[in-house]
Amino acid sequence: MKIVVIGAGPAGLYFARLRKLHHPDDQVVVFEQNDQGSTFGFGVSIANRAVSRYEAVDADLAKRIHDASLPMPNQRFTLDGNSYLMSSTQYGAAIERRNLLSILAAACTELGVEIQYGAHIESLEPFKDADLIVGADGANSVVLELGAQDFGPTYGYLQNRFAWYGVKRSLPEAGLSFRRYGSWQLIGHYYPYTAELSTFVAEVDGPSWASGFSKLTEQERKEVFEDAFRQELQGETLVENRSFWRQFRHVDNAAWQAGNRVLLGDALAVAHFSIGSGTRLAMDDALALFDVLEQADDVVNVALPEFESARRHIRQKLMIAAQRSWDWYEDIAQHTQAPLMEFIQSFMSRTGRMSPERMAQAVPQFAADYEAYRTGAAKVTGAS
Repeated sequence: MKIVVIGAGPAGLYFARLRKLHHPDDQVVVFEQNDQGSTFGFGVSIANRAVSRYEAVDADLAKRIHDASLPMPNQRFTLDGNSYLMSSTQYGAAIERRNLLSILAAACTELGVEIQYGAHIESLEPFKDADLIVGADGANSVVLELGAQDFGPTYGYLQNRFAWYGVKRSLPEAGLSFRRYGSWQLIGHYYPYTAELSTFVAEVDGPSWASGFSKLTEQERKEVFEDAFRQELQGETLVENRSFWRQFRHVDNAAWQAGNRVLLGDALAVAHFSIGSGTRLAMDDALALFDVLEQADDVVNVALPEFESARRHIRQKLMIAAQRSWDWYEDIAQHTQAPLMEFIQSFMSRTGRMSPERMAQAVPQFAADYEAYRTGAAKVTGAS
């Protein structure tokens, strides 16, 4: 097969690697608009269960990613100074985004996949002889834009604003911190991803943005978060890397494939950062596309509809969870009125996917502590 992949992110590179690994005679070319090594963002997280799936089809690559990742067994919840340290069997690990892309790119090129960086695609006409065109070029997908009439995207915007920063310190654990700063409601999502570095996502709710936060300069906004979260940051400043404040834009595509074109990852549907599944969803999309092509003996007009049919059901459940999660965050001022343990319980159950039984399995100590709190039976173990 002659395969063109647009976008050298996790979805595009992982799919290219799998095809070339199992079909060495394929001609696989990846086109990326950015220069090699140029990426925004800091760290990304990958769940343990996802890595286990990747081991089954490419154990060597899964090991490289695992060895470069930093485990995240704990997460600290903070509500206006009161905190609770939660341990889980399901948090997974974090990895530097640049390092992940470097590992994936090397794993592709060593098999003979060609990656063309700095390639600005304005038309798909040059690829008319390709058997398959994979649109894995992110939230601002050119493949989606050029094929909008076929894919039928609809867009929406959330009211909260956010910005991604880095921290030049490996913070002791992942955390979610909710703090009032005057009349503003601030949220800090953070986690370490190497022995020296951490990611920090700063977020404000819509009312805070409208009541003056929007009038601050980029530097002033950064300084507000450095002051409000100085305890979590351990005195460090926030590091910028395209750290502009923006609204989250979500997309829903009526079709995921058209002809010999198919969408993966954020081009398909952007995963909200509050459920921490963007990289996993992108790589799972790639794995699912690889699987259906195998099952269909590379008959594209059979495989692509099957990919959409099978994957849409799984994706839809996660996107419903994501919508419930972002709705919870959009109404954060109401939730932060609750005491810490009730607040955490509200957070944990916000998507509707965390039943009491599943909670007892995933976070057994919190489940026990919450029950003790609810019944007034004992002091809460993880609170401070």
